Amino acid sequence: AGRIYKELYESDPKNEEYFNSLSRILKSQTKFSELLPIVEKFSQVKKTVEIYSFYAEVLWRTGDFEKANNYWSKAIELWPENTNTYKIIAQAQIDAGQYQKAIVTFEKGRKELGQSLLFSDDLSQLYISSGNYKRATEETLNLLAETKNIALAQGRISALMNSAESKKYILET
Repeated sequence: AGRIYKELYESDPKNEEYFNSLSRILKSQTKFSELLPIVEKFSQVKKTVEIYSFYAEVLWRTGDFEKANNYWSKAIELWPENTNTYKIIAQAQIDAGQYQKAIVTFEKGRKELGQSLLFSDDLSQLYISSGNYKRATEETLNLLAETKNIALAQGRISALMNSAESKKYILET
């Protein structure tokens, strides 16, 4: 399938379906060095949040951290007033294993959009996975205030109760 999509993409390098299919295959095979020039070329053809963000992820995975950060910033500049911009970029950062960068992206989105409860669900999960029980608790409480979903909040709080210190903090909050 990879060979076929590569041939199709090379026959029509502006075709987004061919690009997406080839990219998906190369990414699943972790052939990021082979994927890099393809994404670089396509990012010049189609300048979208998705493409810039994906390009940044591939750059990160191939070790060009400065350029990756630059393209994540460029992706935000394309459509900074849209919540999906921050979700798309943060997901690419998560895919690249950059959880702290995803947290910063979500926090930036909150600030830019002026919505203090925005991305609470995503942030609570990131903070839980990073072991930051204080921020995870805060975000879970934000999520509860936003959604009124007690069962979800209980599940998230339960996931945090893995140490005496975190239990004490949660019980006091």
